[in-house]
Amino acid sequence: MYWESGMFNNYCLNSRAFFALLILLLSISYGVYAGETLYEGQLDLSEQTVQMTSYASGTQYEVPGDSPLGLLGAIPDLEIAFTDKSYDAKGILLLDAIGSYTYDKTLGKSWVCEVNGVILNDWENPDTDGLNVKKISSDDTVAFFYGVKPLTSESAEAKVIFSAEAKTGTITEGPEKSSGSEEWSLILKGIREETIRASDFIEGKECTGSKHNVVWKDEEGNEWSGIPLWILIGMVDDAESSDHYTFNDDLATKGYSIKVISSDGWDTTLESAAIARSDAYIIADECNGKPLAKTTDAGKPLWPLALKGSAIFGGQSVGSIASIEITGLAGSESAWNLELNGAVTDKINQEYFTSIQKSGIQVSWTDGDGNKYTGVPLWYLAAMVDDIAISSEPGLSKDAAKAGYSLIIHGAEGKTETLQIGDISKSDGYIIADSVNGEKISGADAPLILTGESVSSEQVLSGVFRIELVGLEKPEPGDWSLDLDGVLSITIHQPYFEQAAKCHPGTFTDEEGNEYTGIPLWLLLGWVDDRTPHGSDGFNDNISEAGYRVIIKAGDGYAKDFSSLDIGTSNEDYIIANLINGEPLSTEGDHPPFPLKLVGKKVSGGFSVGNVVRISLTDFGDGSLPNTDDTTSDSIKTEVTPEGEPETSEKTSVPSVRIIAYDTDGKTILNETTVDYTWMEENFPIIGDGTETFRYEGITNTPEDVWDEELTFPGGFKIDAPVKGTLIRDLVGLVGGMESGTVLNLVASDGYETKLAYSTIYPNPAAMTLAGEAFLAWNKDGKNVPQFREGYQLFFTGGDDGVFSLWDMHETMNPNHWHYYWGDGGVQYASAAGLATKYVTEIHVFTEPESEWELHLNGTDVGGLDAPIASGYYDSGLVCQFGANHKASYTDTDGTVYEGMPLWFLCGFVDDADQHSNQAYNEDLAKSGYNIIIEGNEGATTIIDSSKAVRSSDYLIASIKDGVRIPSTDAAFPLMLIGAGVSEPVSGVHSITLTKSDD
Repeated sequence: MYWESGMFNNYCLNSRAFFALLILLLSISYGVYAGETLYEGQLDLSEQTVQMTSYASGTQYEVPGDSPLGLLGAIPDLEIAFTDKSYDAKGILLLDAIGSYTYDKTLGKSWVCEVNGVILNDWENPDTDGLNVKKISSDDTVAFFYGVKPLTSESAEAKVIFSAEAKTGTITEGPEKSSGSEEWSLILKGIREETIRASDFIEGKECTGSKHNVVWKDEEGNEWSGIPLWILIGMVDDAESSDHYTFNDDLATKGYSIKVISSDGWDTTLESAAIARSDAYIIADECNGKPLAKTTDAGKPLWPLALKGSAIFGGQSVGSIASIEITGLAGSESAWNLELNGAVTDKINQEYFTSIQKSGIQVSWTDGDGNKYTGVPLWYLAAMVDDIAISSEPGLSKDAAKAGYSLIIHGAEGKTETLQIGDISKSDGYIIADSVNGEKISGADAPLILTGESVSSEQVLSGVFRIELVGLEKPEPGDWSLDLDGVLSITIHQPYFEQAAKCHPGTFTDEEGNEYTGIPLWLLLGWVDDRTPHGSDGFNDNISEAGYRVIIKAGDGYAKDFSSLDIGTSNEDYIIANLINGEPLSTEGDHPPFPLKLVGKKVSGGFSVGNVVRISLTDFGDGSLPNTDDTTSDSIKTEVTPEGEPETSEKTSVPSVRIIAYDTDGKTILNETTVDYTWMEENFPIIGDGTETFRYEGITNTPEDVWDEELTFPGGFKIDAPVKGTLIRDLVGLVGGMESGTVLNLVASDGYETKLAYSTIYPNPAAMTLAGEAFLAWNKDGKNVPQFREGYQLFFTGGDDGVFSLWDMHETMNPNHWHYYWGDGGVQYASAAGLATKYVTEIHVFTEPESEWELHLNGTDVGGLDAPIASGYYDSGLVCQFGANHKASYTDTDGTVYEGMPLWFLCGFVDDADQHSNQAYNEDLAKSGYNIIIEGNEGATTIIDSSKAVRSSDYLIASIKDGVRIPSTDAAFPLMLIGAGVSEPVSGVHSITLTKSDD
């Protein structure tokens, strides 16, 4: 790899070679500087305690100054890292690192303490030999040795020595440059993904004539050097058009976010406009000319990279950087955008403008020269932003129209045209057109033209890109405001926020008894997550479940981001508070929380943002702004000729379903076809008459009765709607039907899959009486797809009672295909409505009978659970869209691609009593260290240290190989342990056991 023109050039080292090299490097000992004396000095005892902080928990301890650990803690500038994982049980603090010499269980390396020639055994004798317990006398000699046990002064790779004879104390500094054994890598994610190695980073800094290497001096005089963040972002912010990486200034100006993530999960979020070509944000690999220390003085991870610079403060500082991700950066841009500014701000891209017309809001006009212009009436666009709507279908605000306002249309070459709402109201004579004579407008007139029967030749305006509504009644400004940015952009002023907080309150009481009040975060998201800010449909559940990011930003630039999946719809978990104990938030301190603060049951530590000024929604699940137009299927298109005679035609855009039959290899297509509901309606029997309701039973909410065998329906009905549709057995018949023992997958547009067995598609008489037959609904509440937004959707005819109940699922379906909902307290409720799959776009029919299996997970030895996972449950978890990190992939040196669940995720299912909440994975327990025993075919077993696998995708339990589930004929069936961190893959994995570590 080389560096050119201030940017990274493309890698010459391919990913296979990189991973092989990385594994080799990681297997090399860290003890390159054998026998290095890190400190040698006089034994200086103190009766005072030394304040020291555990890097594992962040807890601060008062360590006796006359203890071995207290001696270390009293030495200025000596980096110490210790853990308190055994403090509650044994009362001892365990030393893990001094400087860059770190405890490594895999290599058998650790620190020991020798007092007067005798090695302390703190683990076996905690009451006498604990490093924070042992009392040192003034005539003792104390030494610390690092390496492989048994350790002596001669065999140690590093040492720290205290003695009564020594007169001075000196710290021996580490190597000037990071050696090959100190290899690390940095992952960059944006439009694509790149991996930077340590040697590449150093090479880039030293590139002759470049400005890659920048230096910043902090308030304490430390000089941090590294590469500006914007240069690294330039590697992945777009698809490069030349042979070296370049920073895309245009995209940075448009705006996206950068998330800098530490190896311990801490992160900070920055804005592209702030970091663009700025040396105030540095990814530093050296401090004072030396590689970074393993940890900070407070015990937090620091090596190998840290975010530093003049613009970085407080919680924005991130150490031990493992990855940098760009969020809110679309992979492809719309050809153009039309900005609408009124009571709210909306930006319509080309695709959405087209979808408005397809929904029926379209008018045409033919001018005197015979040119036919087609587009959207101007009044409709004004109605989208003239107030904060409560309906998904725009309508002109009567109050705003009565008060009167102007519309300023901005076009090419700085030209504008001003019209009055009284003239255009409900008139189709004013058109914003995107096509002429059936072709998209191009050239100097593009992308849009103001034209129409009521528009004079002087008023015709080309190149329209913005429409402003001027003269709307403005809200009371108050003393502060909150900006909400998503599909819409809205500014909420203080009086409006306070009024809304009274109508929709959220409260939270912290550990100190302070009561915060404000508005639940999810309600604020509902104002901008689609084009329906208010009303019963204000919060868009579908978009939230598909997943998007929420960035909470403070006035000083500090920001944190969250997932909509975590935020949910609780009134207590995430709250934007404006009051504490009934009073406004404090304005005191360097970073006061006034006027708004993010608090809640799920908000802790650095994730609590004060002085909130902006909330942004980005990274919507489909990669674009969601289309939420809900115009009914009865709408029409209107064409206006010069004589004013209307002509009508029905709309034509209809979603379809692709049905595919696969051969026994799961990859080769035997047969396929694509049909839409209009074809289904004409060629197959219709299920439902549009008034008959079909129902899914809701969960019982009764832990003692999760199946409701008596059919008392304690949870009511989750779904109860009149629908019409087509039997799935009729659809799969188009590609040859199914064979007994086989399955099919319903695939949704967001990638979610639902598996159904032959017996569900072709039910026996008993099952017909209970559950009935499976069908795809294409009409709901009188609306066909696409106006029926969840369609195509899976329903069941419901047998004799029209209900698909929990007990129907239990009695008629393979347990592998049951669905569950995890409620409070970890209760696993049966969920019939979990099968109500939405947005179905494909049906995959498999001809090879499904092989079922079970993965045994056992965490009882570490205080957790013993829980088997069936193959169907595993498969549904793998495609789950309702949480992050369910799925990961790895490509081996032969180019074979494996997909499955990260090992840590499965451990989280049984490492404690919490199986399925957002905190299911016990990260603290994993960091403290336990054994993960993976067993496979023919007695194959491997043991992995849990601390190595913490939230890592380098350890993968794969069920998919080259795009298909591993077949029973493959030696790897059903699961395989593989990944970048796995030296010996294990085939046929059938159990994972968590056991206590010896240390």
